[in-house]
Amino acid sequence: MGIVLYLITLLIESLSIMMRGVLVAGLAGLLLEPNVALILGAIAAFSPLLSSFLVLAGIPSGHMLVRQSLGARLPTADERRALEAGFARARTAGVPVPTRVFTIDEDALNAAISGRTLYVYRKLYDSPYLPGVLAHELGHYNSLDGRLMLALRALTMPGGFLIMYITLSLLRWIAYGMASVLAAFLIVFAAIFRMNLSRLVAMLFRGSIQLLRLTIILALGGVGPALLGSIWRSHFLRREFAADAYARRLGYGELLASFFEHEVLDDVRIPWYNQPTHPPATQRVRALRRSETMEPPPINSTPGWIPLLIVLALAGILVGSSAIFWPRRYHPNDRFTPTPGPTPTLGI
Repeated sequence: MGIVLYLITLLIESLSIMMRGVLVAGLAGLLLEPNVALILGAIAAFSPLLSSFLVLAGIPSGHMLVRQSLGARLPTADERRALEAGFARARTAGVPVPTRVFTIDEDALNAAISGRTLYVYRKLYDSPYLPGVLAHELGHYNSLDGRLMLALRALTMPGGFLIMYITLSLLRWIAYGMASVLAAFLIVFAAIFRMNLSRLVAMLFRGSIQLLRLTIILALGGVGPALLGSIWRSHFLRREFAADAYARRLGYGELLASFFEHEVLDDVRIPWYNQPTHPPATQRVRALRRSETMEPPPINSTPGWIPLLIVLALAGILVGSSAIFWPRRYHPNDRFTPTPGPTPTLGI
């Protein structure tokens, strides 16, 4: 389900790819040669897409820009020993564990998988809930969950969220000023026709902000996750229950249920979609304490054909977009010129 939804997201994202490429190529064409401008447009258009594909394939593993943005560090010797103890049962069962683990210096009982990398909050190392939380994260690690979320975020240009925040904050004040000026000119008109001026101005303001927001998203990337945000949220809600079940099959169901009764894992946001992707703790506790057979977890639930599918999808999008960005060469004799006469016709 996740990989199919990802491919549908890419189809919608092609709108953003084309707009970004045309925009960059057009702006660069004002200063540079046409061929150079087209190359820059193609790089701007396809670099987030290529990054997303590589993340989904596990290359890179999610510890580069993410590590810098989180301020994470390598675990200390004591933290590594705590991790080994927490992973002991999983290793005995033959379950793969993350090879790249980093620590976030925040006092929170939390952990997260980003790409193929595990991030553990410092306070969790000293908690008795560490093995249960790690078992839950192994459910994300041994599936596409962490890679899919990071691949969705990679569709947005680096710094895109910051650019959106600054631009909208600045233009919101400009819009307020313009709305005030517009209100002054419309007072007489509204009084004559007995119109609700405040409602009209508010409608124009909200509409302009939403239109600007959509334009920025189209340029920066992420229109696919934004439009399919509710569907992605439903997918990741189901995956949280699946990760809980993974921990239960490893024998940590009761420990994880006790953890959810006292703590809550931090939420992860879908790009441009500010709805939670974690289910309510009460539902998770109920599901964990449901009596089911203790079957061993799968060694690796990631299909082996996914890298091939990613390569084919990338090739299809590149071929389909080549007509836009590939430089066209015309021969001087290939131009159409009108033939003389009282009724001009097109001739070669």
